[in-house]
Amino acid sequence: MAASMIPTPPQAGKIYLGDCLEIMRTWPDKSIAMTFTSPPYNFDAGSGLGNKYSGNEDGLGQDAYYEWQKAVIEELLRISEVSFYNIQYLAGNRIALMKLLGHFAPKIKEVFIWDKMGAEPAMNEKVANSGMEFIFCFGEGSRKIESATFERGTFSNVLRIPKNTGTIPGHSACMPIKLALTMIKNFSKEGDLIFDPFTGSGTTALAAEQLGRRWVGTELVAEYHKIAVERLGLEAQQGKLF
Repeated sequence: MAASMIPTPPQAGKIYLGDCLEIMRTWPDKSIAMTFTSPPYNFDAGSGLGNKYSGNEDGLGQDAYYEWQKAVIEELLRISEVSFYNIQYLAGNRIALMKLLGHFAPKIKEVFIWDKMGAEPAMNEKVANSGMEFIFCFGEGSRKIESATFERGTFSNVLRIPKNTGTIPGHSACMPIKLALTMIKNFSKEGDLIFDPFTGSGTTALAAEQLGRRWVGTELVAEYHKIAVERLGLEAQQGKLF
């Protein structure tokens, strides 16, 4: 193998600017303890309301979206011990999402429901309001999630956590930090390396840092990369993360 092709371990405490697929392909197998991420939902393909993500295509055809996310999940399975993948069921991704679940059925260890404790009115007529999102757990083996830290009978696969009521300036699609804190606390231990391939405003990294985990991220959009870097630095200096 040429020297340039030798896998390089991910650098903790860094948000890589670039395509997550290209970057993940340079990392060794099982170099990440836990991935927690929320990819673009392909919102613009079905809503007709425009792209929610600056500088990133969010209106792919169903086939293109399927192939892209299939490649992402394949890499996550290779580099991560366990991966949690948060996504909403929308017109723009529903066919691709069902195909992904079929393709990766043997690798789905658990299906969590994020109950957002409220739903905005549907964008179109004759469509149900959506007050929940999925979090799929991908990994090898049985339904048992080996990294879990909670006691038997104490953790539900329905997470009742309110959605964000505001946004980070410059980023309109931020998950509540409580969601990331809940998953990272219950499925990793202190010192583990936590990864988010779609870093966005840096919520996963902030949660990981607060819980004493190491973290690493990738972000394609330079504007979001800047927001995350500044947010992490500012919050760390103040000694508080939310």
